[in-house]
Amino acid sequence: MIDPFANCPSDEDTRSVGKERRTISGLDVLLESWVYDGIIGFSAILLEEQVSNLSDEEIVERLSAELQVDSNRTISRKGDGYVFVNYAFDVG
Repeated sequence: MIDPFANCPSDEDTRSVGKERRTISGLDVLLESWVYDGIIGFSAILLEEQVSNLSDEEIVERLSAELQVDSNRTISRKGDGYVFVNYAFDVG
């Protein structure tokens, strides 16, 4: 089986600390914890084809079934096949 997250882009300056694949509310999700410039955070990475018809708020609502996605979040849709929901930032 081909991993749909195999070509998922990452920022050069961001260090991945851990990754886990899950299915949340019927969506394939790659959960990633990371560190960037002293900031610790989490990303829920989704396949764009699965959420292209959902608004940002609908995506957050679905993820919130299992994740603590707070109001301090960013959502990125760059057209590269993935949607990034970054949340739970900790500025050590």
